[in-house]
Amino acid sequence: MTATTATAPLKGGPPAFAAMLPVDLAHSPVLGIVGVILGAGIVTLAGRLLTLGLADLKGNVGIGFDEGAWIGSAFNVALMFIGPLTVYFGGLLGTRPVLLVCAGVFTLVSLGLPLVHSYSLLIVLLAIAGLTAGTFIR
Repeated sequence: MTATTATAPLKGGPPAFAAMLPVDLAHSPVLGIVGVILGAGIVTLAGRLLTLGLADLKGNVGIGFDEGAWIGSAFNVALMFIGPLTVYFGGLLGTRPVLLVCAGVFTLVSLGLPLVHSYSLLIVLLAIAGLTAGTFIR
């Protein structure tokens, strides 16, 4: 054999990359894993943004230092509270429906948070955001 001779590919060789992908990506476990990792990253980012923007939130709502401490606490307590219940709800209803509903509710609440000018409504919405975000941190 010379260096210029090409060898034919083996018939039983490794399959092409496209053949390794599942036909139905909607039921792929890889897509679910990527979604949960993305959700956990978004939850972490939301918690950091809440901490960084606490002074602006207190000024926007018109509250003092003591009331401002409850802003981050409402989110974090709800986040930790829902963790053990997520496993139960995932087993009862299925992981996919629980995560999809919570992701949708978290998105809607997060879109509405900048429009809030009431302290009590802000605390309630942050608690709801924490409850729905906690499903991704279990």
